[in-house]
Amino acid sequence: MLVTRPTPDCEILGRALSEAGFVPILCPLMSIAPTPDAEQLTRSIGDEDIAFTSANGVRAFSAYSERRDNIVFAVGPTTAAAAKAAGFKAVHTALGDVASMADLIIDHCAYKGGAHNGRTNKSGGNNKSGRHRIIHIAGTHRAGDLASMLSNGNIAVERKVLYQANLIQAFPSKIRDFIANRPPEWIVLFSPRTARHLCALMVSEDLGHMAEKIAIGCLSPAVANAAGALPWRNVVVAKVPQSDILIDAIKDEDEFMP
Repeated sequence: MLVTRPTPDCEILGRALSEAGFVPILCPLMSIAPTPDAEQLTRSIGDEDIAFTSANGVRAFSAYSERRDNIVFAVGPTTAAAAKAAGFKAVHTALGDVASMADLIIDHCAYKGGAHNGRTNKSGGNNKSGRHRIIHIAGTHRAGDLASMLSNGNIAVERKVLYQANLIQAFPSKIRDFIANRPPEWIVLFSPRTARHLCALMVSEDLGHMAEKIAIGCLSPAVANAAGALPWRNVVVAKVPQSDILIDAIKDEDEFMP
């Protein structure tokens, strides 16, 4: 099974797949690096609530700030685990997608009263207009517009782009030979951008015809749609965009594949 997530998430997912009985082969299709102004942006953050839409955002923030007293909203369990491991205590976890994260934040702010009045409170602080303020830690490429989803909840979002995901230009030679001569039964895909890039790499390296021998496991329908350029042997999509649910779906399907 080919694992395409960037480091260190690639290794984390690889361990989970091993525990599920698969043999993971790690092939990150992108690498994560801080943006040039990441340190300056991070140090400008005070006690506002923070929304993390990936574990990469948690790591990017933690690299330049020792603050751990912020209330945190995590897009899913993996991001929440990264936030807790970094030392954050108040972590609220969504279901794995930006839409459920927006609902979580709106419900939390309504409960605290922060989205409906001008009081300043420790749950994130409001601006002078009475709008609750959230800091969204993001990368240069994003799936879903959190700010737009929160605008109806009278919540102001300030996005701070702290990291960038750089795509690899070609498969490592060992991976290319592996796909060409003994293709993996599965490739695991977690983002639409990764899925599109995988298809582009396979076509550019004359491996597109191998797709009919490979099944893909996709975190969401958007990921599956992005991988639609090639005729995969099978496509499995997690019912909820969480890694453990995707692994279970792949395991269930794998039992019936010839």
